[in-house]
Amino acid sequence: MKVSTSAILDGLTVAGMYWHLVLAVLLLLIASYLLLVSILERIFGAWFRRAEYISLGLAGWLLPASLLALLWYLVAKISSPQLSAIVTGILVVAGLIWSIRNPRAGRRSSRAVIWSLFILAGLFIVLRLTYVSKAIVPLYFDSAQHYRYIHDLLANLEHSPGTGSLVGYYHLGFHFLAAFLTSLTGAKITDTMLVLGQVILALLPFSVFFIIVHGTRSNSAGFFAVALAAFGWYMPAHAIDWGKYPALASLAFIPFVASLAYLAVQHRSLFPIGKYFGLLALLGTGLFVSVLLHSRSLVVYLLLALAWLITLAWSKFSKSVRLVFLGLLLLAALGGVYFIQSQGVFLPLIDAYGTKAILITASALVLSIFAYRSYPGLVFFCLVSTSLFLASLFVSLGNLVPGYANTTLLDRPYVQMLLYLPLTLLAGFGLAALQQFLQGRKIEWQNRQLAWGSIAAVFLILLVAVNALFKYDLYPAVCCVIVSQDDLTAIRWLDENLPKDTLILTSSTDLKVLPTDKYQGSAGGDAGTWITPLTGRTVVMMPFNTDFSQPQSLDSICQQQVNYVYVGKTGWFFNDQQFSSQPANYKVLLDLPKARVYQVTGCK
Repeated sequence: MKVSTSAILDGLTVAGMYWHLVLAVLLLLIASYLLLVSILERIFGAWFRRAEYISLGLAGWLLPASLLALLWYLVAKISSPQLSAIVTGILVVAGLIWSIRNPRAGRRSSRAVIWSLFILAGLFIVLRLTYVSKAIVPLYFDSAQHYRYIHDLLANLEHSPGTGSLVGYYHLGFHFLAAFLTSLTGAKITDTMLVLGQVILALLPFSVFFIIVHGTRSNSAGFFAVALAAFGWYMPAHAIDWGKYPALASLAFIPFVASLAYLAVQHRSLFPIGKYFGLLALLGTGLFVSVLLHSRSLVVYLLLALAWLITLAWSKFSKSVRLVFLGLLLLAALGGVYFIQSQGVFLPLIDAYGTKAILITASALVLSIFAYRSYPGLVFFCLVSTSLFLASLFVSLGNLVPGYANTTLLDRPYVQMLLYLPLTLLAGFGLAALQQFLQGRKIEWQNRQLAWGSIAAVFLILLVAVNALFKYDLYPAVCCVIVSQDDLTAIRWLDENLPKDTLILTSSTDLKVLPTDKYQGSAGGDAGTWITPLTGRTVVMMPFNTDFSQPQSLDSICQQQVNYVYVGKTGWFFNDQQFSSQPANYKVLLDLPKARVYQVTGCK
């Protein structure tokens, strides 16, 4: 059983161990949520029910939080972190007072629905913190780079030397947030990344509740969509195993911005001019923060806008013509899936929603048939969007982005994370349409009448829950763990015992996320990738599968003036036997069960 009471206990244990950090994140979340909801109520008034405002606040809390972190950094850069903390604290208190005094404008919702949203948010946070209980440091090589950027942001404030340059890095939103919380709490950067990442992931599912409920008026369909987004597929949660913290933050924020854009376009004639400009200002700020979190979100918005225009054009045709276009689109999508399966680099994309989640995906696709009956435009929009996301994998940007040659509009990991969204929308709208189809149909059970629509909703939510109980893993994925406790011990040892100006050789692995045979770059293969972020020491990388028994390998090491070799036992690591079998060339200095440090002695 994957999700159990032991997982909840692990989550509560983490909350207790890192209580000051968890408390800081929750305070930032609550303050951002209250402020955002107050702004939304000033704009929309009685348009929405309380539950819709709550879901919008939970979906968009990163907007005020990111702006606050950015303001903190700018003030700290000009003056000092201490003064900046005081200024931001005053602003938070003022914002809370303003939001609390602001009269509630939303129409009433069922108390059960409101309390369910808050209880689920708390439960999801506890469950996601389970992940932290088994994570030594954030996983994969990307996490080491994000640690480095956060460290450098903080080092720049203290006017102390950083470990690298922030110039050219194009999405620092998550890093500003993590730096803000680290400075506020005095926590380790690694702990901040882990806890903040899990809170973002825990609240991500609520971003679809507003879209479903606003479009269908079905709360049960909204809760079903939340369950799907949370535990239906192992994506997008698996993004944290890859260290994709900025991408995950942008993914959690995209539905909020898309909802504002939809409201601004679809209902522009219903707004007083002042409130409409307020909505546009909020939308523009949301776009800015979204791109700050991850620049590729801008590509997503452009693709969604294109899909919307195509859907508008499609809706103007007759019913028979629309069906023909829908059929052609389905054939194109199936052909695209078949082609993607032939590309080895894209197999994980299909696997995430196919073999490992066939029951959930099949349920979503069956429900999409009902969705087309009541919401044909939404179904067509989701299909077009999905097709555009997949097509973007093959649209090369050439040398348009400096330092990222041959990159495409979207890469495979980002699309893999993103595809949960159209599938969730199809399923949520599909359940609402099924309930409409079953409206008025009831069964007698123990002198009670039970509506078939309600039974269908309960069954589908239970289906997701039971599937998660047996298949969903809340803990770090073994595939992406590249650091052990021995590695951290070895890194501390070499930092304390090796000369500061020495070069250390570490393993690397080739990146393969694009459909090309061209070189796509390399990344750290084992815990050696953390040496520079944690110690500031310079490393040199070579492929993990390098044959060190060959004389030319030693020659290459000597030419690069490498003095030491780091060999881990987790991830993609060097063949340790090739070093231990050459005592004349490599002398072992530190020998731990899962990590070794060698001195290069064979250079002439």
